[in-house]
Amino acid sequence: MFNRLLLATTLVLAVWISVTTAANETCKNGGIAGGSYHQVCTCGSGFKGYDCSQRVRPCEARPCRNGGKCSENRDGTFTCTCTAIHKGILCEQRVTPCDSGPCKNGGNCTDDGVKCFKCECLSGFKGSDCSEIVQPCEIKPCKNNGICVNEEEGRFTCKCREGYGGMFCDRRDDLYGSKILNRNKRYIVQLKKWLGGAKSWRLCYRATDVGFAASAFHTRCDHKHPTVTIIRSGSYIFGAYSDVAFGGSTGYRASTRAFIFSFVNKDNLPPFKSPVYRNSGNAVYTNAGYGPTFGGGHDIHISNNANAGTSSYTNLGHTYQPPSGYSYGTARVRNLLAGTYKFRPNEVETFYVNGLRSGYRV
Repeated sequence: MFNRLLLATTLVLAVWISVTTAANETCKNGGIAGGSYHQVCTCGSGFKGYDCSQRVRPCEARPCRNGGKCSENRDGTFTCTCTAIHKGILCEQRVTPCDSGPCKNGGNCTDDGVKCFKCECLSGFKGSDCSEIVQPCEIKPCKNNGICVNEEEGRFTCKCREGYGGMFCDRRDDLYGSKILNRNKRYIVQLKKWLGGAKSWRLCYRATDVGFAASAFHTRCDHKHPTVTIIRSGSYIFGAYSDVAFGGSTGYRASTRAFIFSFVNKDNLPPFKSPVYRNSGNAVYTNAGYGPTFGGGHDIHISNNANAGTSSYTNLGHTYQPPSGYSYGTARVRNLLAGTYKFRPNEVETFYVNGLRSGYRV
């Protein structure tokens, strides 16, 4: 009885081993057999079918999101072709307005994530996409009602109204600050016409501020040019313009463009200008011990410590042409500018052209 039972058990075990072995050999690609009465293969990743013999195609899992189209590649991978409003490997990201780089010239883009964007432009650019160049005059650089003129290569020039100067017309022209001219527009406008148009003049010397010593003048005005010197003696106002500088070794400086002028004179002549008409090599005289001096006569001489006495004098006509009817060397012409041949000035001012270039860039 026992022997029969052992034989039956052995036969069942052998059949089970045989069936299991056969089933495992039927499952391909590492699939695992299972099931009591019917063979079932549990397939590994990437395989399918009753015996795991079929490879799973990449697009079968529908990996592309948001309506993206899946395409299989030869190497077993896949590519998602996204709709216009999505991006990413699986089309999982929404396209934002800034993704297309709408802001030009380095502009910074911000958006609402859907359809609206805003460009913050760098200096010098404007427009909804920063593609337009800002013209210099658009930022209104000229002050005090100055007129801005755009020029090439992003440059501009400010044309200042009367009484103002500087790059941006932001500085009061110092001729209007002259204590001698005292903002007399008639004198200032006339002097500027003689000086050749609008220039930006700056004070370098005023005797009542820094003293009448010649050294005070030379310390502040030497090597600056052009200059215009204005002198007041009592009620008389006169002066001279020079396109050559004071300073350096003692001696005369040549000029054909220098001139002497008068606004108020002894004979009540209207304002006049006396140009160089001879001896042009003696147009200006520079000497460390002299104040501003013009002409070989000298036509105008301001002495050292001029307010201490009457060592200053005028002798118009040696180098600069006197008005019609006046002759060099006569008492009449010597007394014309300052009221007397020798005089004591109440004030002496010298201005120079502020060295600014035209055509400024933003």
